[in-house]
Amino acid sequence: MKNLKRIKAVYRIAGLIALVAVIGFAMVACGGDDGTGSGPGPLPDPDPVDIVYIGGINNKTAVYWKDGVLQTITEAASGNSWAFALTVSGSSVYIAGGNESIAVYWKDGVLQPLTGAVSGKSGACGIAVSGSSVYVAGGNESTAVYWKDGVLQPLTGAVSGKSYAWDIAVSGSSVYVVGNNDGHPALWKDGVLQPLADVVIGTSGAQCVAVSGSSVYVGGGNDGIAVYWKDGVLQPLPGNSAFFPVPYAWDIAVSGSSVYVVGEVDGPAAYWKDGVLQPLDGAVSGKSLAHNVAVSGSSVYIVGDNDGTAVLWKDGVLQPLDGAAIGNSQPWGIAVVR
Repeated sequence: MKNLKRIKAVYRIAGLIALVAVIGFAMVACGGDDGTGSGPGPLPDPDPVDIVYIGGINNKTAVYWKDGVLQTITEAASGNSWAFALTVSGSSVYIAGGNESIAVYWKDGVLQPLTGAVSGKSGACGIAVSGSSVYVAGGNESTAVYWKDGVLQPLTGAVSGKSYAWDIAVSGSSVYVVGNNDGHPALWKDGVLQPLADVVIGTSGAQCVAVSGSSVYVGGGNDGIAVYWKDGVLQPLPGNSAFFPVPYAWDIAVSGSSVYVVGEVDGPAAYWKDGVLQPLDGAVSGKSLAHNVAVSGSSVYIVGDNDGTAVLWKDGVLQPLDGAAIGNSQPWGIAVVR
């Protein structure tokens, strides 16, 4: 593994947490003059509350934060576990990562094995839940794979020993997986490789995926800059330049007609909204990186590390995370429930 600041890149070289939000609604009956209480029905809460879940690593141990308060993962090995992704479904929190050097996921803190995962040669980097099924993306013996309900699924065209899957999304009956495949970015839909335009072989890769309506967004890097593809068409992102081996867009979110991207930039951590770079309060130049983004209503939530310490930015304003180990913590994954 590289340094934990770019822990996903570690797997590239070798190998949100979940949430339950209970939101109250003002069940106000707007009765008519006849006193029957019939009317337009319940009114929504005028000031809905967001509950924010963040997955990550704290003192080399997989953890998560709920509304900024540190939570332990019951069956995570202390000093030898990591959380790379999270999601929430119903009342359950799902976290993907590694435990004692093998790919796993946790459901509500309980360890769930992934069949066929090879100890010391596997990792889980993306997770999604659809209905009763759990999908996990990652690598196994340096080959891109995913698991459905714990069962290993191959990806057509994934080059053995030279590929890795970084993220996964499910829309309807289709499963989308992105990653790197023998030196270039890869998008698989239902296990079949899909084309991405204008790829520069050897200096490109795919890191994240989001689906909105009929459109598929893939974030990554290409020819020395962070980029994303919309429906296979390349979209450059300004304000970043060549990193070694390649700069990346680490995460992508879509809300309405707007696209939000986080990744590597020149200078302090920042993010892009519709291709325009947006600053983040208190980000230390050269020592900060935005990892994940989520949008809820009009609010934008971003997690990353700032001078080696896990932090949250809400609408660009820095928010501390309880118990985050100074210089030894990194957030990976965010989910927001309203």
